Amino acid sequence: MAEQQNTRSSYRLKILTEEELADIYGLPLFDEEERDYYFTLTSEQEQIMETLRGLKSQVFFCLQLAYFKAKQRFFVFGLSDATDDFQYLLDRYFKEQVLDSSLSISKRTRLKQQQLILELSHYKACLEEERTLLKEKAKGLARLSVQPSYLFRELMHFLETQGICLPAYSSMQKIIAKALNVEQNRLSKRIQAALLKEDRKNLNALLDNPNWLYTLTFLKRQPKDFSLSEIKQELKRSHQLKKLYPKAKALLEKLKLPAETIKYYASLASYYSVYKLKRFKAGVSRLYLLCFVYHRYQRLNDNLINSLLHNVRRFNDEAKVAAEAKVYAYKIKGNQNLPKAGRILQLFTDPDIEDTTPFYQVKEQAYKILEAEQIDHVASHISTKARFDEKAFVWEHIDTLERQFKLHLRPLVMAIYFEASSVHHPLLEALTFLKAVFQKPKPLAHYAEASFPLGFVSKKQRHYLYREQEGKKKLLADRYEYLVYRQLRIKIDALEVSCKESTRFRSFKDDLIDDETWEHKDSLLFETGLGHLAEPIEDQLAKLEQLLETRLLEVNKRLETGDNPFVQLKHQGQEQRWTFQQASAKEEVNHPFFKQLKQLDMSTVMHFVNDHCQFFKAFDHLLGRFQKTIAKDHALVAALTAWGSNMGLGRMSGISDISYQELVTTSQNFLRSETLKEANDLISNAIKALPIFEYFSLDNQLHSSSDGQKFETRLHTIRSRYSPKYFGLKKALLITQPTPITFP
Repeated sequence: MAEQQNTRSSYRLKILTEEELADIYGLPLFDEEERDYYFTLTSEQEQIMETLRGLKSQVFFCLQLAYFKAKQRFFVFGLSDATDDFQYLLDRYFKEQVLDSSLSISKRTRLKQQQLILELSHYKACLEEERTLLKEKAKGLARLSVQPSYLFRELMHFLETQGICLPAYSSMQKIIAKALNVEQNRLSKRIQAALLKEDRKNLNALLDNPNWLYTLTFLKRQPKDFSLSEIKQELKRSHQLKKLYPKAKALLEKLKLPAETIKYYASLASYYSVYKLKRFKAGVSRLYLLCFVYHRYQRLNDNLINSLLHNVRRFNDEAKVAAEAKVYAYKIKGNQNLPKAGRILQLFTDPDIEDTTPFYQVKEQAYKILEAEQIDHVASHISTKARFDEKAFVWEHIDTLERQFKLHLRPLVMAIYFEASSVHHPLLEALTFLKAVFQKPKPLAHYAEASFPLGFVSKKQRHYLYREQEGKKKLLADRYEYLVYRQLRIKIDALEVSCKESTRFRSFKDDLIDDETWEHKDSLLFETGLGHLAEPIEDQLAKLEQLLETRLLEVNKRLETGDNPFVQLKHQGQEQRWTFQQASAKEEVNHPFFKQLKQLDMSTVMHFVNDHCQFFKAFDHLLGRFQKTIAKDHALVAALTAWGSNMGLGRMSGISDISYQELVTTSQNFLRSETLKEANDLISNAIKALPIFEYFSLDNQLHSSSDGQKFETRLHTIRSRYSPKYFGLKKALLITQPTPITFP
């Protein structure tokens, strides 16, 4: 949510952070490679520079031109503000000439040079006509998203494609704030006109305070954990929101509000107090409340589904532990009876027992050593073919949990509407059957077996759903019910079953544009600035081919005229060859000092760091202080390594002894932007406390690591590169310049 600041002179919208503001609007800071690029003049630019009178004018022209190439805007500066760039220009173009670094040029000269640069670059200044165009573009973008940062990025891209200089930050703030206000007023008026008297009454009821608690305040609350009492409260909120949700959904879909816009306005309803919401205009507060109802109901379904997954996983884990303990107990018992079994075997070789002795007498002696049931148990234990059916033990323990899973899971499946890719999905048929049964007083076990849908049950699973009774197989209704829940969890994780009224568990198909809307694809593509996608692919390829040919001709011409100083042409008879300038000798990849150090795995390094700064403690549970669960160190390290190395949790579970489910649970509950930031702060502060830290300084100013950091960009410059690892098909900038850091 963007912040708004009151100042004496204006009402400003805060869009950029201090770092972003410095990166976009600050004077460019070039490294050596960038200086070589930005200060390289074409023959036309060099000719114009030479027409300027005086060394000072020529130097300022070069500086203004390079800075404009980098940021598409002009700056007011003196030579003292660009000492390194000034010295580079003297060394490259004005050797053996002296100029006072404290000099500056007059405003008239600066503006004249800027006009020359605009003509050379085929750009226009952002004047009244261009600002009007920018305002209209901002109003159109506000219908797609009300995130100020999104509007700012899109407007920057629009300015670049139109060849218009980037206006001042204050101007962009005013344009974006105005566009957002216009869009908000448009939506509030349409909502006011569409709401019926009953709808207004229901929305106003959210701001009432029965029982000394505002209804909206109660709905804002999130469950503290997955306990039965908390989920009951969430189900109560679901019942209240379900009355308003259909109207909110129909109205917001009619307005064609994007999901991000709904989320933004919903966050405003959560941010402002009931007192402030009452003081807003009626249309504005109702817009916020409708978006809140829509978004909160979907988040509520997320919470219910997460509770379902959590409880099924909990019951499964408990049953597995109990089954493993039972198998272990059987094995211990079998091992304890092995000596007695040996004594029974010795009866067959005992010389005191005659061969004519009846077998029942031998059995009587054996039963004195070990009971008949225990003999069978030991025989199975020592048999090489005998195996304990651990799954049978799991289901036996599930039988003991019958009351718990009915109490925790039945209300959840009754409150959530699930969907699948196929209307006749066998699991959904079973789920529909259970919902119909739960609405009637007749117990599930009293229904005829023929009425139970079994299409989702595999052959192996059917073995555990039946029990022999009077020579017939009888279906165990409680096991059937639990199997539906267990398979539901599996299908949700596999994305085969989804919930449309959800934010996290929606189907991919639900986020696609419907066929009716897609019929107007040409206008949609034009509005989003992607009109070129409506052109036939043959025309696009022809244009790209022509562009490539033009660029090749330009490159070849620069090589022939010698305008490219980085390439050397060599003539051998009639043949012509080119080579790059010889680079300096390469340094060794690793200093010999590092060969003496022992290589350590990431787990050892992370535990070593944790011993010194306790950064593991920063990873608290998603539910905060209400949840006492602590992340296990081994799972936390594995999850951090999996995401940090782009390996993924699946591959990590395959190469480690940690289950995939444990990694997923740890990642979902403990790894998020807030905990990662806090952990990084703890590590950074620990580094600051090291004695060597003071040596990481440049020009008597402490700096962070100069390792590169990538930022997504839509601007096509010499420094932007495709970065599939981090941004998919988008481009990014690698910022390698060390930046000052401040420690608390």
